[in-house]
Amino acid sequence: MAKLKLSKNVGALLTILLIITALAACSEKDLYDSGDDDGQKPATDQYFGFETTIARSLYVNYGVPGYKALIEVYAENPIEFVNGNRIKKENVNALFKAYTDDNCTFDGDMPIPSDLNEVYLYTSYLGLPECVELSIVDGKASFDLPALQQESTEETKALTRANTSGNTSPYVVDKTKAIYSLCKWSTSGKYGYPSDKGYMAVDQKVDGNGEYMGTLLSRLQAKIGKAGNKKDNTKYLSNESQTNISISPKTADGSDIKGATIDLIFLNERAGYQNTFGYYYYKTGTTPDIATLPKYIIFPNASIGGDDPYDSSKGNYSYKKAPLELGCKVHLKFFGEKYDQEGDETFLPGYTIGWFLISNGFHNQREVDVNKNIYYSNQSFNKGESRCMTLFDQKSQKIIVGFEDGDPGSHDSSYEDVLFYVDATPIKAIIDPESPDVPSIGDEEIVFPNITMTKSGTIAFEDLWPSQGDYDMNDLVLTYQSTITFDKDNKAIKTEDIFTPINNGAGVDNAFGYQLDGVSATDLKSVSIERPTWASTPSANIGAYDVELGQRYAVFRLFDSTKDGFTGKDRVYKGGNFKITIEYNRDDYNSVDKSKLVAPYNPFIMPSSASRKEVHLPKKSPTSLADMSLFGKYDDKSVPEKGLYYVSSTNYPFAIDIPTMEYKVPSERERIDVVYPKFNNWVATQGAEDADWYK
Repeated sequence: MAKLKLSKNVGALLTILLIITALAACSEKDLYDSGDDDGQKPATDQYFGFETTIARSLYVNYGVPGYKALIEVYAENPIEFVNGNRIKKENVNALFKAYTDDNCTFDGDMPIPSDLNEVYLYTSYLGLPECVELSIVDGKASFDLPALQQESTEETKALTRANTSGNTSPYVVDKTKAIYSLCKWSTSGKYGYPSDKGYMAVDQKVDGNGEYMGTLLSRLQAKIGKAGNKKDNTKYLSNESQTNISISPKTADGSDIKGATIDLIFLNERAGYQNTFGYYYYKTGTTPDIATLPKYIIFPNASIGGDDPYDSSKGNYSYKKAPLELGCKVHLKFFGEKYDQEGDETFLPGYTIGWFLISNGFHNQREVDVNKNIYYSNQSFNKGESRCMTLFDQKSQKIIVGFEDGDPGSHDSSYEDVLFYVDATPIKAIIDPESPDVPSIGDEEIVFPNITMTKSGTIAFEDLWPSQGDYDMNDLVLTYQSTITFDKDNKAIKTEDIFTPINNGAGVDNAFGYQLDGVSATDLKSVSIERPTWASTPSANIGAYDVELGQRYAVFRLFDSTKDGFTGKDRVYKGGNFKITIEYNRDDYNSVDKSKLVAPYNPFIMPSSASRKEVHLPKKSPTSLADMSLFGKYDDKSVPEKGLYYVSSTNYPFAIDIPTMEYKVPSERERIDVVYPKFNNWVATQGAEDADWYK
């Protein structure tokens, strides 16, 4: 009886297995048949690409002709405030860097993590908003400064006098402290915007020179505008004899000067405070009493649009509310020696003009707080401390002054909290050959340093393609760290890539390599590949520059056997990195734009048992040597004739790029959507939700 019962069970099992096999065969033929099934396939743009890094569109227009600037994009605000000083945070890596064109505009793509809806646009270049928060809308981040300036100016409402009094200039701010103002200002719209009709103009060209302001800024940037927190411009510190402007009665050749008009042109602000800025004047050669000497406010709020603290994340008003921009120009007024007459635009010879700054003086978005610390260009008024640096621009013949606003003993050494230049008609009236020498700036100062940018992450593969596999995504896992060096034209100079295998969960032996899409071997100047001791150098089919022969684009094989790098039952990695250093040709014909070199490029694995089976990231193309007969088989739903590769019918990837090196690799037979529960919804919404599933 036992024997008969066993026979019945075996027969039943065989019957069930036959039915399942037949159903499976029919299902496979109906769903995955490589014949003409275009009518059953979705359009190529409907396939989810499993991108955790997406090329978002970035448009930046600073509106400064003749100016090239470096821009950077961050996931968090890179600026912080320490003791009133603006500080660039340490150890905050930029997601993207690029130079603008020669008109301070950039229009291109930036590859960033797909979960970001806001980014921070940063530049260290003078005259530009340092840090602006941008929203990503419909896949695009945009910052058009001229348009925003025009919009915010139109929105600025009629004047409220704030804490001024009187009907004519100079307006009284605080008579007991002898503080007046050349202008009234707005307390809405652009806060602190000088709103007297005709008071302030904006010019993109250097007065009397015809040169674009951007070219002057290029010289100045190279001289004093180094990026980061370690700017040290103390060597340009000056005393009042260099910084203050004296109206000479005679020119260098002895001609008489009857007077001069004086203009102040705003260049830049890099302050942590909302400073108030102005001037005073006195008889040349005298030592006035600064307490009683009239002081005239030029800019109630000397802040440039776009800069912190006009960052919404800080709870303050938006960058559109800042009153100043590059090239704001104001005519200074002369009120006579007794300071009681109607203002005149012509300063008489024999007078000296100095500068003052009320540190964080613009208060409550409407008032000037005269009780805050006041600093002067005359050292004797600051207990002997110099607050200004002074430079002379040879080409434009302009005197450039930078002012420091911080408390004594705690301020930085950049001296660019307010930066401006002074112009005069005639210019000879303020150029005194007898005055002390001032450090000069020449055209030779203009340099555009080469820039580096680093990207890192993890790539994981399933090696059973074109079949589904178990989707533990651990058959081969590597981390990567890539640094690209590029020039002022955004052309690649060098890439340095480090790949490190960290997991081998495959039942087969895999090779690993990558392709530089759009880059041929002729674009390469040199290649150096450093391998761990366990990895042998592939010798078959390798040509010049260590690239594979017969390939349309440059393809590098790093190793041919994964198993060589892992030991024991637990497959412990033997250690070591693969470092690939590539230098690129840089001429009119072979230069490579850095946009083509986004790590991890086009990586792939090859099961060594196959003739040339390649497994790539979704929507990445195979190399020229790949076995094309496998596409459209089993779970693969590629459409090679439409340029669509490595997409699946099951809405799972065969490989994935994750923008972190801290990725937790699933254990063997442990599906990725079990380890990361938000993965399924991310896929179901085609990346619209839970884009941070890997965190």
